[in-house]
Amino acid sequence: MIIAVAGTAGWAKTNITPAQIAAKMDQSLKVLKQTKGQYRYMVDTPKGRGVAFGDLWVPSAGKYRLEVPFIPSDPRDLTKQTLVSDGTRFGMIAAGGWQNVRPKAQRPNLVSKPVRSKWLYQMGRIAVAGIGSGERPFSDLVRELGPNGYRIVAEQRVLVAGTGKTTFYRILATKSGSLLDSIELTTVGTSWLPLNLRGRRAVAVKKGEAAAKPVTALWTARWEPARPLEFDQKKFELPKK
Repeated sequence: MIIAVAGTAGWAKTNITPAQIAAKMDQSLKVLKQTKGQYRYMVDTPKGRGVAFGDLWVPSAGKYRLEVPFIPSDPRDLTKQTLVSDGTRFGMIAAGGWQNVRPKAQRPNLVSKPVRSKWLYQMGRIAVAGIGSGERPFSDLVRELGPNGYRIVAEQRVLVAGTGKTTFYRILATKSGSLLDSIELTTVGTSWLPLNLRGRRAVAVKKGEAAAKPVTALWTARWEPARPLEFDQKKFELPKK
């Protein structure tokens, strides 16, 4: 997994601040509707590698079915949980059954703070936590990074296809000026939805031990508009009270 150094690979400074980019990403998820997404999540650690694929369905604001990756302890045991809201109630499908069925307004937070400490292993939850909720994980993350020794920059990259131009934005945070401990968020200036989330962290070893390979994680998604009729409404049904 490669994270480009600031100012390379077409990335250049932008007038938008990291906090503004994060806020736009959070807001886009909060009001998201008539959208389908597919993601791939991969985490690589000294213990092993875990990979997950999933669907993200949002027919209307506050109504969703989200498959999110979950790591019980070892990345090699990576599995998925499914979060469902019918617009009124919320529930989670895990371990073969329904859990936490309750009014949507009482949905537990998907991400606890500090967000930065969960970036690698809960990236898939962080990416979608803001959908139909008041959680603002990207803004929380940016606020945490500076006071904890990270240097944060915001950049943009313009890609030309035919006669059209698309502007992408990213937040890059590095510790001690090194990509060995880094966080990257990439979005597009049309939808402001998360496209690529990356992270890399060195693993501490005892004196005299051989250096361990770093922990790296990647979450990447493709989003597309979808009409209400394209959704199977049965997928949003929760158990009857």
